[in-house]
Amino acid sequence: MNFYIRQIKLWFKKDVEPKTYKFEPNKINVITGNSSTGKSSILRIIDYCLLSERSTIVEDVINQNVKWYGLAFSLNNVDYVIARINPNNEKPEQKMFFSEGSDFPDKLQVNTNRGELLLRLNELFHTPKATFRIDKKKMEVNLNFRHFLIFSYLTEDIIATMNTYFDTHFFGSK
Repeated sequence: MNFYIRQIKLWFKKDVEPKTYKFEPNKINVITGNSSTGKSSILRIIDYCLLSERSTIVEDVINQNVKWYGLAFSLNNVDYVIARINPNNEKPEQKMFFSEGSDFPDKLQVNTNRGELLLRLNELFHTPKATFRIDKKKMEVNLNFRHFLIFSYLTEDIIATMNTYFDTHFFGSK
C-alpha cells in the first residue's frame, strides 16, 4: 500500500485566499519552526480530516478563523481530496466533502458524512476484520483504517519522550 499526503488546504471564514501547505511525495517532509507557530496543529488538522471522532485543533487563532479543513492525498496511485467543516465548540463536524481527483473544487459543498466516508475509506485501505479468541470463544471485530494511524504518527510526545513509541494520548485511546 502506498499512501502519502499531497497537501493541506485551509479555507477561511473571512474573505481571505485559502492557504495551502504542500508535501513532497517519496520524501520525508519535516515541519520546523519556533514554539507556538502551528507545527503540532498541522498534525491535528491531518487527524481531523482523516475522520477523527474528536477535534484537538486549537480553538483560538486557528479554528475561530478557518471555515473548512482540506486534505489531498494519494492512495495506491489514485488521488483523493477530503474537506471537513470546522468543528463547532470542539465538537467534530459530521458533514464533509470527498472526491476522487487531485484538485479541490472551486466551491466546496457537502456531499457525504463521516459515517459514509469511514466505510468508503475502509474499502480503499482494504481494512481487515480481526478475530480474537477469548476463553475458546471466537469474536470478530470490525477494524477501521483509523486503528492503524497510531503506527504512522511521530508526534511531539513521541519525539520528546524516551521509550514512548505510540502516542495514545493524541488518539484519545489506550
